[in-house]
Amino acid sequence: MKIYKIEINCLRGIKHLVMDFRGKNAVIYGDNGTGKSGVIDAVDFLLQGDISRISGEGMKDVTLSAHGKHVTENVKDAWVSAEIKIPQFKEKFTITRRLTKPKELECEAKYKDALLNISSIAKMKAHFLSRREILKYINSTDGDRAKSIESLLSLDSLPKNRVMLNKLQNEHENCLSRGRVLLARITSDISQKLMVAGTEDWLEAINELRTKFGAIPIESYETEKLLNGISFSSQERVIAQKTALLNSVGNIINLISGEGGLFSLLRTLISKLRQIAEFKDIQKYLNCLELYKAGLSTAEEDVCPLCNQAISTTQLVATLRQKINDLSSFEEIKKEKIALLNAVQDKVLTAISSYDQQKQADSSIEQIDPEIEKIKAFKIALNEDLDIEVINQFVSTLKVSVLEEYKTALGKEIANLSLNNLQMSYKTLSDVDSLLKEYYRQMKAVNDETKNCARITALSGCYSTAQEEWLNELYKSIEYDFSTYYRKMHSADESTFKGELKKSGASLSMRVDFFDGKQYPPNAVHSEGHQDSMGICLFFALSKKITNENLDLILLDDVVMSIDIDHRISFCNLLKEVFPNKQFIITTHDYIWRTELEQQHIVESQNVFYFKAWDISKGPLLAKTNDIWERISDDLSTGNKNEAAYLLRYYLEEFLADICSRYRLPVPYSSTARWTLEEKFNPVHSFFKSSLDAAKQSLISFHRDTSQIDSVIEKYNNCFKALNADKWILNPSTHYTDWAKSISLAELQALAVATQNYCECLKCENCGTSLIFREVQNGKPKCFGCDCGVHNYSCIKNKN
Repeated sequence: MKIYKIEINCLRGIKHLVMDFRGKNAVIYGDNGTGKSGVIDAVDFLLQGDISRISGEGMKDVTLSAHGKHVTENVKDAWVSAEIKIPQFKEKFTITRRLTKPKELECEAKYKDALLNISSIAKMKAHFLSRREILKYINSTDGDRAKSIESLLSLDSLPKNRVMLNKLQNEHENCLSRGRVLLARITSDISQKLMVAGTEDWLEAINELRTKFGAIPIESYETEKLLNGISFSSQERVIAQKTALLNSVGNIINLISGEGGLFSLLRTLISKLRQIAEFKDIQKYLNCLELYKAGLSTAEEDVCPLCNQAISTTQLVATLRQKINDLSSFEEIKKEKIALLNAVQDKVLTAISSYDQQKQADSSIEQIDPEIEKIKAFKIALNEDLDIEVINQFVSTLKVSVLEEYKTALGKEIANLSLNNLQMSYKTLSDVDSLLKEYYRQMKAVNDETKNCARITALSGCYSTAQEEWLNELYKSIEYDFSTYYRKMHSADESTFKGELKKSGASLSMRVDFFDGKQYPPNAVHSEGHQDSMGICLFFALSKKITNENLDLILLDDVVMSIDIDHRISFCNLLKEVFPNKQFIITTHDYIWRTELEQQHIVESQNVFYFKAWDISKGPLLAKTNDIWERISDDLSTGNKNEAAYLLRYYLEEFLADICSRYRLPVPYSSTARWTLEEKFNPVHSFFKSSLDAAKQSLISFHRDTSQIDSVIEKYNNCFKALNADKWILNPSTHYTDWAKSISLAELQALAVATQNYCECLKCENCGTSLIFREVQNGKPKCFGCDCGVHNYSCIKNKN
């Protein structure tokens, strides 16, 4: 996607503005506070429906609806519209996004699907880099860096996935454990009723009981009903069923209120929950327990084992031990809570199972159904988030007295009846028949859960392995691109540079080469300018990985503040060579950097937008021309002498400072970093003069034609003389004095011409680029020339 024309209305600091980018790179230049970043915010909002600058960490009280609009305007009037082009379509088309509906991108229906992918990529913020973002990638802790980069790469779901898989595995393992306990209990109940040792004796015992009724033996209790072929009087059957019902209700009562029953377990569980509540401030540090143990085991004298910073080891060890003790106690109580919770679940499931089993045999048990429903409702609430209030409510509402009254009534009903041996055998077969149904149901559940546990274990293992392999491969590729880009920017001083990104748990360490051959954190030994370069290069590497050429647009908001002149040229080369098809929208307050972008053909002159000033009622004031000489000429033509003189002085000082910095020319020491015009002008003149003379002497030593360099020298000398004769005017003209008032427009116009001629006298008449002095040492270049090669001079004499 590339932007051809953009219209911004009542958004951020912009009242209304139309800019024609023509689908090419653009530079927005102006002093601080002139509204440059408002354009970046508008493009950012258009792409993703949010503004990166006012979102994220540290922006709790800043909202898009309240602070995205222009401060004096209504939110309904805030919108951005752009004419764009994307590869899927030949034609250009218009898209619009309004602050009242930030999630909705307005365009023709046929373009929407193609734009969805672009919007989703934009939401990953791989298109936007500001000074704040650079520091986030480089000058941050390993943990914060991992969060920032994984969030940018949309990898922040990976830790959540691991937690989810672990939680799922624990849930299935707990369910399997409870299922096995219940199955073992049912198995034990069947064996006790049949009075045998194990399952292998069940069939023989069942057939032995069946023979008492003259029924033929069955071949399998898995497929046949135990009571088939047995006749029994209805009265005897009722007696057996009532007795079974009485036993079941008694068992349920015992499960609830008996020794070690549900109520007893819940009282203990409440105690554990109260203990856990006392640890509320330490729970969030539970994941750090292993880290604290490792730190304690590796603590050395007066050095922190985590950050290598000086620290009192005695205090560190005491603190770590206290944290470990607190966390270990909390972890132990938490384990006890989970064990109690599982025991409670077993009691609840057993009670419900016993009730459901008897309900099939005798519907009269429905009299206690309301109390069983309370138990079933409590079962739903049984999870790790169970709180004391829910437990107390359950205990207070469950009426065991209702169950006991029902049990007493059953006992009276059976009291006058007696069971003979045959009746007892029938009751046993009836009980076992019901238990077998539950046995097979529970066995199926255990088998299913065993398979689920095996699957989730395999899935978790495969996921962890695949994730580790994929992340290592991903960070290796990012590491490679990052190092390659940085070497391009710093080929003169760090041509063998290599950076390393290493993932370890929740951290992402970054180590980079230094001149001693060792690797260090970026902010340990590198300057702020080098750190800026690293941040830009890492951003480009991440952006390449994310956008994958689907979003050919990058916003760079004042990101080269600390990068020196030489590396800015290398930065331009990086943009040209590595990202020739991307559209860059760059903001800067540095006129020399803006000029460099033009001279290095990163941006065309008509795509340089000069924001002259900003007004709350009008927004940015876009100058009619971006060419400083045209602006000076306009001021002089309208009689604005003060503004013209200021611009002349400002530009000449910037020009001279750029040359001094670029070629490391000697200037007088100043503790305030302030120099007079002469203090910068003299070394620049000496450098130009000596370099041109050295080039001529080199040609003479090689017996070559000197006419071309003679022409350049003559042009320079004439321009220098003209400026040197008039530059005295600059000092008084930039001050509001009586002397300044007496300077005529004609004098200032002559000064403007002389200044422009001097600043541009060493430009190639063919390609328009300034002559570049290469490999400068102690103010002496080895050679210099232009981009096209028309001018190409050596400064070294022939020694023969």
